[in-house]
Amino acid sequence: MWPGVSKLMNWHEYPQWSPNPKKLSKAFPTLKEAGLDLLAQMLQYEPAKRISAKKAIEHPYFDDLDKTNL
Repeated sequence: MWPGVSKLMNWHEYPQWSPNPKKLSKAFPTLKEAGLDLLAQMLQYEPAKRISAKKAIEHPYFDDLDKTNL
């Protein structure tokens, strides 16, 4: 998503892609569901929708991590 793109000349010529979790799992076959979810949140194009570092460290993917020194 690119806010304001529709106001640019020839904006409609850009390809439109939708997120596809299956492609992420093919690219990272050893990553389990929690890891794929975290990766998908980190790869959001729009910064406002992207997971913050603080929220990322609280993600279930890191549940096994010792966070006492963070």
